[in-house]
Amino acid sequence: MRLPEAEPDRAASGPEAPPRLRLSVPVSRAAVEPARQAIERHLAPLDLSARDQYRVDLLLEEVLMNAVLHAFGDAPQGHVVEVSVEAGADRIVLRFEDEGSAFDPTRAPARAPAATLDGRCCAALPTSSPTAVKAPAIT
Repeated sequence: MRLPEAEPDRAASGPEAPPRLRLSVPVSRAAVEPARQAIERHLAPLDLSARDQYRVDLLLEEVLMNAVLHAFGDAPQGHVVEVSVEAGADRIVLRFEDEGSAFDPTRAPARAPAATLDGRCCAALPTSSPTAVKAPAIT
């Protein structure tokens, strides 16, 4: 799937403001990667670090897949998520809008208690000594 090429929208925020990219992303798994690529192309002039690009990619994938899996029940076809990206030298702002159902935590089913990882080691991971990995803080 390929998204239509989007043009930065400078008129809405004035000539001095960071450029804005607007995309209408179909609510489907197949649309996530083309959206990611379009945003990556838009942000390329900023020469983001691999860490910052990963953060943008992760946020985009999580939000779009949430819409695919939850926002429209069993009928996501025909719906879109409007994505806008504002980029500047010191910040990136992503906005997402859709017509899907909002998440209501008071109506969410109770979760089963978390099980420990004792005895559930993957074959590819060493079992002799555990290694702690600290996830980067997202600011």
